[in-house]
Amino acid sequence: MNIKETLMEDLKSAMKSGESLKKTTLRMLLSEIKYAQTAGDSSQELDDRAVEKVIFNYQKRLLKSLADYPEGQQKSQIEQEIKIIAHYLPKEATIEEIEAIIDSFIDSSEEKNFGVIIKKVMAKLGSTANGKVVSQKVKERLSSLN
Repeated sequence: MNIKETLMEDLKSAMKSGESLKKTTLRMLLSEIKYAQTAGDSSQELDDRAVEKVIFNYQKRLLKSLADYPEGQQKSQIEQEIKIIAHYLPKEATIEEIEAIIDSFIDSSEEKNFGVIIKKVMAKLGSTANGKVVSQKVKERLSSLN
């Protein structure tokens, strides 16, 4: 079962059990996925990797919006939405995993260009890694070579 099907099944069960926040959050996610699909080629279904990217971007927007709200009900609701969304994302890569992948690309390649390495590492890790962390680690590794 792909991620979109899982979201739809979980939406059905949230509707049956009366979990309004989960129902609203899942509807919003499915809407975001539908929007991303129609922004591209609407005749093609999004694959799991593209769906993960949509979910990750939505989660990132929610995290950014946390700073806009004072402590209270709205902020706690956004935090709960983030927890719901995190369930559908792959486990985040650890610093050690990121460093191991960076090292393998640097050691196996003659190319020591920052942009090329970032592109390869992010393609390998996908949405499991934060781009800022990867960038920082690549800079550290390349500076240690010089």
